[in-house]
Amino acid sequence: MLPEMLKAKTQLLFKQGFFATLVYKLKFEECYSIPTMDVDTITLRYNPDFVKALTIPETIGVLVHEALHCALGHCLPDRRANRNVKKWGRAIDYAVNLLVLNAKLELPEGGLVDYKFANMTAERIYDLLPDEPTDNNASQLDLSNFGDIREPTHEDGTPLSSGEIKQIEGEWKMAVKQATEIAKQAGTLPLNFEEIIDELNKEPQVDWREEFRYCMTSSNKADYSWARSNRRFVGQGIYLPSLYAPSMGPIIWAVDSSGSVSQNEFEVFGSEFNAVAEETQPEVIHFMWCDTKLHGIEEITMDQMPVDKIKPLGRGGTHFNRPFEWVEEQGIRPDCLVYLTDLYGECTIDPPDYPVLWINTSKEKTQKDVPFGTVITVEV
Repeated sequence: MLPEMLKAKTQLLFKQGFFATLVYKLKFEECYSIPTMDVDTITLRYNPDFVKALTIPETIGVLVHEALHCALGHCLPDRRANRNVKKWGRAIDYAVNLLVLNAKLELPEGGLVDYKFANMTAERIYDLLPDEPTDNNASQLDLSNFGDIREPTHEDGTPLSSGEIKQIEGEWKMAVKQATEIAKQAGTLPLNFEEIIDELNKEPQVDWREEFRYCMTSSNKADYSWARSNRRFVGQGIYLPSLYAPSMGPIIWAVDSSGSVSQNEFEVFGSEFNAVAEETQPEVIHFMWCDTKLHGIEEITMDQMPVDKIKPLGRGGTHFNRPFEWVEEQGIRPDCLVYLTDLYGECTIDPPDYPVLWINTSKEKTQKDVPFGTVITVEV
């Protein structure tokens, strides 16, 4: 390793245990083909000529800058979602650079810094940034002259599966927890520790359609393939097969017919459901209306799609147990159960061993109102 880089890592270890734990999670690799540094949550690449031109405190600042991009999930496609890549790059740099500077670390000149973005998520900053430069000083809207990000991929350049991405996300959250404990014991917590942890723990604000699509595609049934090596173990010289997801098995779509889901809400969500089903190709869709009982159970295959001409049945009270009981009675093991409802009702069964998505139409109800599964609030 470059002596200047080794010195920067060593000084960080003694002065900032919290950030050092995050930086030391990364593998380091010299790379003359990039102008400065970049990171993909696994490997931090650096151009030795760039590092030699920095002071040691500036090198430390850029290392922390890159590690925070990983800890905050900025490299992961599900956090960026469908946002413009360059504009997202500006937003995440504004967010991270303030955290670095507020921790009393240094950065090279030319970084994107604006204190009006203090305490904002990258998503909020993105929304406030113009799409294009609005004056002649376009350099103010360019990417930083240090520290880039890359989306993690397999060794052959193919995208990671949803499960692999969630695994990386979970590993970095665990790294933050470990960094917190280590820094507490060493008495080296950053002065603005609470602000940094708040930012690390903030949930990115995403459109419900993106969230639903992600949850559904991450429920794909998976198998192992030797065509792609599992990157988690390649660095140890161990080559294992990775997961791939060709299609979905059966899914259950239950709709609350007690009167709490309007026809408009059903149509809006149904349109998105059809689009995701087309993408994931479920083996079969078991569709049902449900109040205190089940009504109109239909078995729908992909050649019968889209689901758009089903009239509501029922309109009694609400009890959420019946779809889950029906699945148990039929001996079905679905890849996912999707329940469209306003969440006003009871659910008294034990958590099932398959994913459950509650598509919530109420602004008053949240994740805490269900005993299991994931709540996605639909905005119509």
